[in-house]
Amino acid sequence: MGLNSMYLFLIIFLFLWTKNSKSFSEIHSQVTHGSSFKLKCPIKTNNHYLVKWYKDGKELCRYSGNNKLNFTKVLQKNKNVQKNYICESTNIDLMEFDVTKSGLYTCHVIVEVEKRRKIIRRSVSVLVYPTTGPVISGIKSSYEEGEIIQAICTASPSNPPPSLVWYINGVVAYGWSMVSYPCKMTKDGLCILRLGLRISATRNLFPNGIASFVCEGGILALPPKRAFMTSVLKGANNTGNIHLFYGGALGAMIWQKLLFL
Repeated sequence: MGLNSMYLFLIIFLFLWTKNSKSFSEIHSQVTHGSSFKLKCPIKTNNHYLVKWYKDGKELCRYSGNNKLNFTKVLQKNKNVQKNYICESTNIDLMEFDVTKSGLYTCHVIVEVEKRRKIIRRSVSVLVYPTTGPVISGIKSSYEEGEIIQAICTASPSNPPPSLVWYINGVVAYGWSMVSYPCKMTKDGLCILRLGLRISATRNLFPNGIASFVCEGGILALPPKRAFMTSVLKGANNTGNIHLFYGGALGAMIWQKLLFL
């Protein structure tokens, strides 16, 4: 075979391979809890195609544009109504989304005339926002010098899990003072995230005898929510102002309350 013949063979092979190959696209979507959502297969409507819908590899439904085609297991000629979803020609309507419906949805389009298959993938995750801010537990009102401070910040159930950050006297706490816990899953598939704090009560930690502890929780683009507590060091000279993460005015108000406990 000459060089020109080899080039011609290669061009013909690439043309046939491209024509019959699968075209692929993937999109990620986020849906709020309880809402409805429509997934579409962007294909030109004709009578010679079969659409199959899958979730995480398991078939949900299929639709045939021509009932004369030799396809098996076509669930209904025009519409297949199952629990909480409606399958139509090039769309699937997903209703009352909850966390269990998160996953990878795939649309397989088989065009009989052109012997071509197109695959569209869309990853859908369900957003469940926290109903309340984080809660701090374990912080005592006062500590002896050298005593170990152990606290836990617990976020409200959500999906995805929020990010939790501890602040001590307005400074982010890092590394060795943090205690991480795995997500505790609810029966609805939501995550209850906790972040622990473990640190020694030293005089440096209690400037002027008082320390502020703030836990901040944030999820995606929502404004973060915070919880705060204060504690005093026994035997220290508690005469200074508190300057919490929220600012000096709020800290001073709390300090005034502590003076009259």
